[in-house]
Amino acid sequence: MIKKLYGFTTNIDEQIEILNNSIMNNWQGIFPLKKDIRNINKGSFNDFKELWEEAKKEDEQAGNSTDNSFTSW
Repeated sequence: MIKKLYGFTTNIDEQIEILNNSIMNNWQGIFPLKKDIRNINKGSFNDFKELWEEAKKEDEQAGNSTDNSFTSW
């Protein structure tokens, strides 16, 4: 897994983002970041909203439920 992570990037901040992204999405593997995600200025609510909407759209395309119910956990 570490070799794969270094294959994506040698930048430690990006490596951390890759790991956080996989953890937050409950993925069993790691995947490279999309270029537009790396370039977003952090800290803004609008940036978070953009990422949230993008993730929701990707989940819908993958056939995952995107309802806001947390009872399914």
